[in-house]
Amino acid sequence: MERIQTDILIIGGGLAAMMAALEVSQSALPVLVACKARAGKSGATLMAGSNFAAVLPDGEEKGDTVSLHMEDTLAAGAHLNDSTLVKILAQRAPQDLLSLETWGVPFLKKDGRFDLRNPRTVFTINPGYPITIRGKSITAPLLHLMQQKKVPILDGVSIVKLLIQDAALAGALGIRRQTGERVAIGCKAAVLASGGGGFLYAINTNPSDLTGDSYSLALESGCSLRDMEFVQFYPCLFLGPPRFPIYSPILSDGAVLRNKEG
Repeated sequence: MERIQTDILIIGGGLAAMMAALEVSQSALPVLVACKARAGKSGATLMAGSNFAAVLPDGEEKGDTVSLHMEDTLAAGAHLNDSTLVKILAQRAPQDLLSLETWGVPFLKKDGRFDLRNPRTVFTINPGYPITIRGKSITAPLLHLMQQKKVPILDGVSIVKLLIQDAALAGALGIRRQTGERVAIGCKAAVLASGGGGFLYAINTNPSDLTGDSYSLALESGCSLRDMEFVQFYPCLFLGPPRFPIYSPILSDGAVLRNKEG
C-alpha cells in the first residue's frame, strides 16, 4: 500500500477544493489535493455559467447593498435558506471575487472597472471555451497557480474512507482508479469539497463525477447531513447527441422549445 503524509487533505478538484488549497498554501502547513478525476478539469465548476454576484463599489454607486443582496437571495430561495449562511455569502462575496481576480481569473472589464451586467453581476472572460465548459475560465487559472505554487495533487484517486482514531481524524484511505492500488494518507484535517450527488438522478445536467462522495464520507465518519433535498440541475436538457443543458436565460428572452411534433 502506498503511504503519504500531509497536514491538510483536500478532497475534490473543483472551485471549492482549489480555493481551499490556495488558501492553505499561504501558510506553512503541508497540503495535499486528492481528486478522483483531474483537478481543475472535472466537477461542476466546468459547467458553471461563469457569472458571480457581489456588491462591488460600482454597484454601491447605483444603490446596491449587502442587505439587498441578502434579501434577493432569501427571496430567490423562497426563504428556505439558512439566513446565517446567506449573510456570510453576501458579506464575503466582494472579497472572494477580488481574490479570484488576484489568482488569475479573468473578468470582463470596461475602462478598468468590472463590467456589471446589472448592479451586481460580473462575468468571466471565456477565451475560446465551448459553452458547455465555459467554467474552465475559472478552473484553468486556479490550476495554473496551484502548479506554480507546487501544491501536491493526487489525480485519479478516489477517497473511499476517512480514518477515525480516538474520535479524531487520523487520515484517509484512497484507491487509484486506473490500477486499483490502495493509498493511505495520514492527515490532521480534511476538507470535503468533492461536490454534490446530482448525477445519481437518471436525467440531470451534472457531470458524471458528482456522485455524493462527500456525503458518504461525512456520514460514515459520524457527521450529520442536512438539506439533502436541495439538488441543482437545469430543468431543460438537450438529450443529444451531444448532451448539454439549455440555459434558462434564453427562455426569459422569449425562446420556445418544441419537439419533433411541433
